[in-house]
Amino acid sequence: MKGHYVYVSSRARAWSSAGITDNDLFIVTARVSGIATTIIVLLTAIVLNRMGRQLLILTNSGGMVVAISIFPTDS
Repeated sequence: MKGHYVYVSSRARAWSSAGITDNDLFIVTARVSGIATTIIVLLTAIVLNRMGRQLLILTNSGGMVVAISIFPTDS
């Protein structure tokens, strides 16, 4: 992918602080995160149609509580 120009925005600073400094790796990471976001949005829409809004919100809240208890912050 030599010769491709990548616009570096303020979001790129977050990627570079995570250790992603190569332009090729940045492009791949941006594409993978975009695909993952699209899949999550589609799955959420499907689950919302099948399960209902209240159960989906309850499941998301439970997942956040579990994630916070497993990965506590240092602040």
